Amino acid sequence: MSIHQYDSLYYSQSELVLLAKELVVMILDGLNIQDLVNVAQTCSSIHGVVLYLLETYKHQILTPYIRSEHYCHQFFALLTSTRGMITGSCAINMILGSPTYPTNNLNIVVPEGEFELMAHFLTDILCLDAGATTIN
Repeated sequence: MSIHQYDSLYYSQSELVLLAKELVVMILDGLNIQDLVNVAQTCSSIHGVVLYLLETYKHQILTPYIRSEHYCHQFFALLTSTRGMITGSCAINMILGSPTYPTNNLNIVVPEGEFELMAHFLTDILCLDAGATTIN
């Protein structure tokens, strides 16, 4: 095992790798979404870190509405299967990568015919208040 010295501190090779990974995550965490997408194209390792950060942002922003990791995965699977989308301040915060705009509701749009399935999940499974629903 090799030992390296930095500022009178000794680090093993594995500790240096962990420090480097933490540093990369910290740097990437400060980038906007467009820069993250550009950086993700540089190599597969960075691509994986960017995907991790984007997942973290999504979960961070949805935590007030979906507290369980399990339900969060179910929600995104349902959102995909119903061809729905998140709009409003939650969507903006996901794009910006941080909770910049205050959110007091979760705006979801689903195509006609998919409303009942989404409404059931939100009200019966997640126990959210449906609030104002508009069917167009």
